[in-house]
Amino acid sequence: DKDIKESKFVQTLPEILPTQPMQHPALYYKKELHDKFGLYDERYKIVADYLFCLKAFYFGKARVKLINDSTVNFVMDGVSSICDKECEVENKKVRKELGIKLKLKIPNPARFIKKRLGI
Repeated sequence: DKDIKESKFVQTLPEILPTQPMQHPALYYKKELHDKFGLYDERYKIVADYLFCLKAFYFGKARVKLINDSTVNFVMDGVSSICDKECEVENKKVRKELGIKLKLKIPNPARFIKKRLGI
């Protein structure tokens, strides 16, 4: 586990979710979103959060408020980093299920974050 001592902001806005992964640990939302859009789909072991966020924030237009402050420290050796290929396969299935034809710029959220942090 590489320890990075500097702060960097990595944000995902709802309008770019179809082309970029999101940083789910930095999301704070009310339970009512699950009441409206359902729980995480457990068929997806790695990207269930991405499917939920696409449904709620991209297609469902749930209201978003950005917080310009550090709220999360990421561990760069989590499941989406270790299971790189599986993450890409699940991302493709989710996008196909929702009818998204736009290509992901970086199909794995861990790679996206590493690239943004320069590691």
